[in-house]
Amino acid sequence: MPDATDLGDKIFDVSQAAKRLGIHLSTLRRFIRDGTLWPTRMQNGELGLRESEIQRFIDRFEMPAHKGGVKVSKLQPCFQTVFSVQACAKCGGRPTVVHIPTRQVGYYCEKCCPVCTGTKKLQEGGVA
Repeated sequence: MPDATDLGDKIFDVSQAAKRLGIHLSTLRRFIRDGTLWPTRMQNGELGLRESEIQRFIDRFEMPAHKGGVKVSKLQPCFQTVFSVQACAKCGGRPTVVHIPTRQVGYYCEKCCPVCTGTKKLQEGGVA
């Protein structure tokens, strides 16, 4: 859980947080339900996200250059997790790695993920 003692940590409502992350509001709410993001209760009783929690989420998508990675400036189009037991929205299978597109609604296996299959087609020289 994030450290709630940092009173200087700005809290964003969920719509502001979704805009900061560049994802759809329904995707952000799904990440909260799944436990991927840890919300905090704002003074008005609504859910919000601390700036440190938003940064923690963004940092998960950045790989240090000294480990062979490239620092990215925005979220990847598909979030992948092994911590979900959701069935694929397309084929109904129960994948070990669940794909959650950040700009679309649904859980998918690698074979059915609309983002990843489109990316593979582009890399192979086809049309997505």
